[in-house]
Amino acid sequence: MIRCLLCLLLTGCAAPDLKRVATPATTARAEAGRERYWAEQRTQQPDPAPAFEWLELRRPEHTEDGVLHAATVEYLRIPRSP
Repeated sequence: MIRCLLCLLLTGCAAPDLKRVATPATTARAEAGRERYWAEQRTQQPDPAPAFEWLELRRPEHTEDGVLHAATVEYLRIPRSP
């Protein structure tokens, strides 16, 4: 057991390589991995609720100044209060 540990220490396998510097390719791969992770996280988040609501106003058929108006539907956009 001790012999195995000594061999690892003597060959340098147990210690990190301090001379190793991140290459541009390694940095690009790490950045791409981070982007994929956060893209996956964003897809799992629920969509935020809209900041407004639509109110439907129905006007039946009516006569105004002797003119017959058809039934209409109008939509009002109302801001949602916090």
